[in-house]
Amino acid sequence: MKLYREQKFDVFVNVSSSEGIPVSLMEASSVGIPMVATDVGGNGEIVNESNGILIPADPDAATIAGALAHFRDRVSAAPYRTRARSDWQAKYSAAHNYPQFGQSLVDIASRP
Repeated sequence: MKLYREQKFDVFVNVSSSEGIPVSLMEASSVGIPMVATDVGGNGEIVNESNGILIPADPDAATIAGALAHFRDRVSAAPYRTRARSDWQAKYSAAHNYPQFGQSLVDIASRP
């Protein structure tokens, strides 16, 4: 996480052929790095058209290069960065999720 915070990354790439819910994508999103990922496993739950690009499973080099080209200009990539961070805050931030989860448990426990 220190590396993510201290360095300026243009894009995070995950071209796995198989995934669960990748923590690496959540970490990249937490510091506002746009993402390119294959549409496998849980990648599509994290990466979408507003925070990155989801590419087909088993992509060729031209597909990967084309997706990366979207982020070569930092100014035009800025909205992706903003959305990556805001998506992380809403979906994966412990500071946001723990209180909601705790309230859900209280609500369930108080049902008759």
